[in-house]
Amino acid sequence: MPDLMKHQRECIEFFRGKTCGAILLDRGTGKTAAILCLLDERMDDGQRVLYVAIKSTLHQVAQECERFTPRLTPIVLDGTKKKKLDLLRRLKVNPPARALAIVNFESLRTIAIELAAVGWSALVLDEVTRCKDRRTQQSKAAKLISRHCASRWMMTGYPVTEGIEDAWSEYDIIGNGKILPPNFFAFRNRFCVMGGYDRREVVAYKNVDEFVQLIRPHSFARTKAECLDLPPKVYQTMETEMCPAQWKVYTEIQEHLRIQFDEGTLTVTAALAEMQKLMQVASGFVYRDDGTPEFFDNEKTAALQELLETTRGKVVVFTNFKAERNRLEQHLSRTLKGKFPCVMITAEHPSQERTRLQTLFNDDPAQRVFLCDVRVGGVGLNLAPANTVVFHSLPLSLELNVQAEDRCFRKGSEIHDKVTIVRLLAKDTIDEKVARAIIDKRKMADAIVEGVLGVQGALDRIRQIGRMRAPEDSPREHPSTPAGSG
Repeated sequence: MPDLMKHQRECIEFFRGKTCGAILLDRGTGKTAAILCLLDERMDDGQRVLYVAIKSTLHQVAQECERFTPRLTPIVLDGTKKKKLDLLRRLKVNPPARALAIVNFESLRTIAIELAAVGWSALVLDEVTRCKDRRTQQSKAAKLISRHCASRWMMTGYPVTEGIEDAWSEYDIIGNGKILPPNFFAFRNRFCVMGGYDRREVVAYKNVDEFVQLIRPHSFARTKAECLDLPPKVYQTMETEMCPAQWKVYTEIQEHLRIQFDEGTLTVTAALAEMQKLMQVASGFVYRDDGTPEFFDNEKTAALQELLETTRGKVVVFTNFKAERNRLEQHLSRTLKGKFPCVMITAEHPSQERTRLQTLFNDDPAQRVFLCDVRVGGVGLNLAPANTVVFHSLPLSLELNVQAEDRCFRKGSEIHDKVTIVRLLAKDTIDEKVARAIIDKRKMADAIVEGVLGVQGALDRIRQIGRMRAPEDSPREHPSTPAGSG
């Protein structure tokens, strides 16, 4: 066995003799190496493993494979659909002795039938929360493929990012219906309290002890603090004021929302679109009718500049919108005349260029700022030389927030006294509501992992968080709800 850390060896030992499992390890703790070594122990000549990962990490998985398990042959199924299918055909006709086919989650939608026809000995779902919604095509494809695999594995830092109901699809895929109740509605009726309109909304949780007991035998969990000797993570909030022009546009959007609601014409899609507009205005811009952005005098940018002037070390800045990112890059590079040299990564950069820019930022002391959209730079990058992460705006997703933070909170960051996470929030706006929602989701996710670990009081915290979701006039229990209803 290669030189592994203690928790990686414990993970392999935990799953010895088992055919499925969930590796609940934070990003940056080496869960990829652990699963590769586990697979290597079990594989015979002629067997093939399907490894599904986020697109930006495909080649990193291949590199980890070459480093830790040289007996396995990594094959990255990337590029056009035609190229992927050609690689699959070659894999079926003339496979290497031990093949590890690495594909992104999007391919589960586009070439699901072809993937299912190959015949895999094992399936690995890396960052399995991409399959938390049982209704999506990629979740259905993963379920189809898993039925014919001798072993099935999932990996994530948090199996639950919104609520306990997230876990059903993930554990159903790896357990083939043998870990949790095989029917989603039976699962929901057992562990969720329904309320709201027509009792279609999860408002609280019940039987939490039973839920944790069901997933614990199939889940290996360790906190990042247990895995690595890392510095403390410190959170800071910087409140900023919107300018009068921002408030004018912001209140107009709010009024438009109110009118639609009062008239009964507000749809979920329209509400989400208006929320995005509110978040854009709070971030410092709004799109005109012709699709071009109009920018405001934004105090957030001034606050970021002040932070850069008073902070030592490298800083990673995440944005939620392309126009916001481009405006910041222009301000840092042109308005400030290169005072804070900036490396920027965009969705248009190919994998090799992203790696080059990452290396430039990490190795060049002159490059102080790394700027990117949270969906682009929030995964697959190691930015451990930076000791400060700034969210110029926040995404709604807990997963995106945690992934972005952990670009700087991983092996290598022990060189810092602390890693500081700064959230720039426009005062009295949707920013504050998004930040609060992220904090609440994080509490639930942490409590689930602690429950698997057997931490005292974790189950009580899950119940308490579940009760906090329920409106005061919502019924707490519905024991008479028939199975399959809702």
